[in-house]
Amino acid sequence: MKPYATIFLFLFNCLLMSVFAQTKPFTVSDTTTAIRLLNESIDLNAKGKFTEGYAKADNAQIIFEQLLGRETIQVAAALTQKGVANRGMNKFDDAILYHEQCLAIRKKVLGKVDLLVAQSYNFIGTLYRFKGSFSKSLEYLLFAKDIREEIYGKGDANILRSYNNLGDAFLSVDDFDHALEYNFKALNILLKFQPENVDYISKQYNNIAVVYTTLGQYNKAKDYFQKVLAVQRKIFPGDTVDIAMTYTNIGALYNHLGDYDKAIDYLHKTLNILLKHPIEVKNELEMTFRSLGISYLFKGDYDKAINHFRKALDILEKTKSATHPGIFDLYSNIGLSFLK
Repeated sequence: MKPYATIFLFLFNCLLMSVFAQTKPFTVSDTTTAIRLLNESIDLNAKGKFTEGYAKADNAQIIFEQLLGRETIQVAAALTQKGVANRGMNKFDDAILYHEQCLAIRKKVLGKVDLLVAQSYNFIGTLYRFKGSFSKSLEYLLFAKDIREEIYGKGDANILRSYNNLGDAFLSVDDFDHALEYNFKALNILLKFQPENVDYISKQYNNIAVVYTTLGQYNKAKDYFQKVLAVQRKIFPGDTVDIAMTYTNIGALYNHLGDYDKAIDYLHKTLNILLKHPIEVKNELEMTFRSLGISYLFKGDYDKAINHFRKALDILEKTKSATHPGIFDLYSNIGLSFLK
């Protein structure tokens, strides 16, 4: 178990014991059992053993309710772990149900402005996003953000997760201005408080580049993908698939900008990396051959366009069904290249 998880369990156990001491009489062995079951549930869920984690949390909840009643932070903690387990098993509706029950208890016991209440809002917002209910997701994520800002103040390092989640959520509903706003807020926190967290900074640069790409602001997008590439070159030993995908993104932007020679240059950099891992990256290889075909087609080099489209087609025909739409598109591109 990670050190911070161990510290959390220790502090949580202390909190449980202090609350027990101020409530109705209890059996020490029962209390110890409930706490142990809850701790085991947290550990099992963290390890991806969600069925077992759910069972432990369910048993802990039963004991806590018998000892303390329904509306207690201990029952809420067990409900949280049942929600986490169901999320891990892709049972999103059940997960939302347990987190909603937890949220109701936490709001009643702790008040509306509390970090655990914000945690429940965040859990539910994330689950609605997984379900594709993006407006509902935004509603809950904004509640979580507002609580954290009220407690910590705007721009505090502890609100990073909320800003990042909201950047993704606003992008999902095509609200690009707010997506940029929250992605920049997250980036500013990282640069100010966690400059050493270069991997996370790289991901934030990537998010901003994606938004600019969607907006059609290709030069701004290119600048941020270049920032991604600069960070990746520092943290990865040699060429990696991650670097190859950034090359692809930059190449696609040059296609949009009409600079086909630069697009081809970056896409060949991608190809050189991917060909070292042909089995693991078949989808990426197909996409790169296709992109190169498009670049050569736009450039007017039709023989090379046909050659790369055929290589993409060969991968698709071996890995997808004959009715896959990508196969039809490639045949169309090859036909168009012959007509030129």
